[in-house]
Amino acid sequence: MILIEKISSIKKIYYKIILVLSFIISWVSIGTHYTNILIFTPNEGVSLTEVIDFIRITLNLFCFPILGFMFFMSMSKYKKNNINPYITFFIPLLCFLSQIPGLFYTSNSFWNLFYVLSAINILIILNLVILNFENDEIYLVIFLTFILLAIVFFMSFTQDLLSYLNSGHLFYGRINYLIGDSHIRSSGTSRMALILLIIYSLFSVRYIGPKILQIVPLILFSTSIILYQSRANMGLAIIFVILSYLILEKYTLISFFKYLLIYFLIPILLFFSLLSIDIKEDIIRINSPNQIVISDIEIIKRKIRFFQGNQVMTTSGRINDWKKIIDKFNYKDNLFFGYGVQGDRYLINQTASNGLMYTFVSSGIIGLIFFLILSLISGIQILKYLFVNKKKELIGQFSFFIILIILIRSLVETSYSLFGVDLMLFYTGFILMQRHGHLK
Repeated sequence: MILIEKISSIKKIYYKIILVLSFIISWVSIGTHYTNILIFTPNEGVSLTEVIDFIRITLNLFCFPILGFMFFMSMSKYKKNNINPYITFFIPLLCFLSQIPGLFYTSNSFWNLFYVLSAINILIILNLVILNFENDEIYLVIFLTFILLAIVFFMSFTQDLLSYLNSGHLFYGRINYLIGDSHIRSSGTSRMALILLIIYSLFSVRYIGPKILQIVPLILFSTSIILYQSRANMGLAIIFVILSYLILEKYTLISFFKYLLIYFLIPILLFFSLLSIDIKEDIIRINSPNQIVISDIEIIKRKIRFFQGNQVMTTSGRINDWKKIIDKFNYKDNLFFGYGVQGDRYLINQTASNGLMYTFVSSGIIGLIFFLILSLISGIQILKYLFVNKKKELIGQFSFFIILIILIRSLVETSYSLFGVDLMLFYTGFILMQRHGHLK
């Protein structure tokens, strides 16, 4: 009997290791493309970058049948854990499956099916996690997310910082190449700083002892968000800080000034201090003999996106892209299932920059219905947490803020409607909140 229990325990350990490795592989596979598989062509050399990308996407595809089998064998655990599989798995699954039909009756690339398989992978992984992990083990998912995002963030931030110090190139508008051929834009690095800020602010109080180690990273992440000058991410950061104070803090003068210093005053001071570096060289470079003399304050203002009139009241072309999709969409032939995965790029050769718009163009009305249901359930989750739920444990706090932030982001980005960072974050928060009983 003891031997059987030991064997069973070992099997559970290996089972969980497979899930953890699959979770990491899903994260690492973000940014890969089907062309990364087609590297072994005659008479052409293969670079190290191509090999890395090939390994990333191949491992992700290799996980698919294994995870599918594991999920099939775990179906009976939903009832035991009092978890609704239609909410946690089947509705999100239908959101992505509905993006497939359009690939068959349009000339959109069938290879885009890889994005659906990647999305299904993460759905299965996180469902298996909540069905098989103990309560304390659930935190591993969040900690792994933090570590992986932190690695990517610091790789990108270091490049941007060195570029600014060496050449004066500002943080926003840059593109950095990371693993293999994958790249990250400045807005993506800013988003990672925001997510790291959220996770660290929630968990550092419990898991980080020294106060200085609790505060310094928060200042770093807050400063980084300002440095990248992404309007959306700065707005989301402000929403998080205000709600975090209102929900989690006691209303005292000390706590108010603590938040003000850590999240606003010190980061803003560091922001202007960094912009002031080499200000004399900037003055010499700009103020040539034939030009009007420009003050140092004016030079700093030139580095700040929000002092540039054409950068403030603009949607970065989003509204024009939405109009193009509406005008070019074939409502007669594609109304029900759209144009398939990445239908926005197929139709207008550009991202839709909106979750609803992307879902409609890629999966038509059918997919849009499932996406709206998923979004509505998510909205109910965060409202219940905010107004009904009295438990303020870390999992609930994490899930609430992540779901809220990603829902808002989906207004200006494709976000969780397609496999990527936002989907990984959104679905992690969504399913963890379901595991902890916030939606009954």
